[in-house]
Amino acid sequence: MSTKQEQLEELEALIARIKRHQEALGLSPRDFVARYNQYLTSERTWTYRLLEGKYEEVSISKTLPRLRAMVAELDGGSPVENVWEDLPVYRDFYVRYRLLTGRKSDRRVIVMLANEGAGKSVCARHTCAKHPKETAYVVCRPTWKNRELQILRGISRVIGVEERVSSDDQLDSVVEKLKAEPKTIFIDEAHDGGVVLLKIIKTLVNETPCRFVILAYPTLWRRVVLASDDAHAEARQLMRRTIKPIFDTYAKGTTAEDVEIYLKKCLGFNGHAKDVARSILPVVRPTAICPLSPTSSTWPTPPSSNRKPRSPASGLSTSVTSSPIAPAAAAKSPNSTHTPQLATHNAPTRNHA
Repeated sequence: MSTKQEQLEELEALIARIKRHQEALGLSPRDFVARYNQYLTSERTWTYRLLEGKYEEVSISKTLPRLRAMVAELDGGSPVENVWEDLPVYRDFYVRYRLLTGRKSDRRVIVMLANEGAGKSVCARHTCAKHPKETAYVVCRPTWKNRELQILRGISRVIGVEERVSSDDQLDSVVEKLKAEPKTIFIDEAHDGGVVLLKIIKTLVNETPCRFVILAYPTLWRRVVLASDDAHAEARQLMRRTIKPIFDTYAKGTTAEDVEIYLKKCLGFNGHAKDVARSILPVVRPTAICPLSPTSSTWPTPPSSNRKPRSPASGLSTSVTSSPIAPAAAAKSPNSTHTPQLATHNAPTRNHA
């Protein structure tokens, strides 16, 4: 067991490493803590306790493991996502992100509906990594379903806002922050936020210059917006603030084009890549596990609508790993030295039209 002096020396070394990373990113303490909130917990802890050496004000036994994990991530101890930006799933995603950031009107929301393994989360994380000062990334949890304060606190943590006791105070703090420092906020697993999340996004778009990227599974998202008349009304109102068409081209999984590019990059396939891609496409698509109805890849509309669903365009997926745009090395291949695996209700009361 290490002595207290050894723990303090390790703590100081970890803090110095993390401080260098903050300086390299050029982020303010608030934005830096928001980005690494799971490790640094709060701006006060990082700035006024750890950086100033007031270790008596923190629990060293709890702080050390968190900082060790953070430094391990920074230094490559955690898996690094290797994102191929020329894959259609990322290329199409990033085009829409750039379109969103140039918007000045109230249409400052894009919605990406994609099946499991299509790469939506990796696209979002990679984009945030490229633009750390202008973006924030939050993952909704199932326990947040229609819980206004929990959702607002989740958003607050990633933009550097202190937690408040009441929903009204938390919303006011978020609005004040986003007015002063507008960001593009990526909300992953948005279906877990319920209809209350729709209302919060609408309110923040109305009252601040911020932008939103909503990421969700098609069937679960459809279930949220069709859960009640209130939910459907909120979805229609949010649709007025959304850039159309809805980005649902990956709702049914990957395409032969994505698989073909993947095979060329990973396995060195050339002339036969297209044929192989077409033959294995039914295997790598997740639709056999999570079948979608013909209309589930579109923004939910009343039953009388005659709108035809758009055809899916991309995403690489299978049950073996996570995502095609974050490949990992695996078994041997005759065409390469190694073979990466194929990836796979109360709400804000501010009323606006």
